[in-house]
Amino acid sequence: MAGKTPGRLNGEMNSPWSMSIMNLPFQKDRLFMPDTPEKRAVEITGLHKWYGAFHVLKDISLTVRQGSRIVICGPSGSGKSTLIRCINGLEGYQ
Repeated sequence: MAGKTPGRLNGEMNSPWSMSIMNLPFQKDRLFMPDTPEKRAVEITGLHKWYGAFHVLKDISLTVRQGSRIVICGPSGSGKSTLIRCINGLEGYQ
């Protein structure tokens, strides 16, 4: 697929290499909880991951609030496990 970027989040969903993240809020009550820095469990801005010359994750940004559940889905080889390994600190990133 010429012109498609593997591992691109929020990119064109018609690409077999695209991956998406759904943020599913999980709240014990129905009160609105504002998005403040202390309420964020994970915050990523502009993450890149390279394996040699291969750009696996390109400009990934993600915010997950405390108490939220997210789903990372995409086809094999789109970078899901690599993203999780970067979040967990098991992989270095640029």
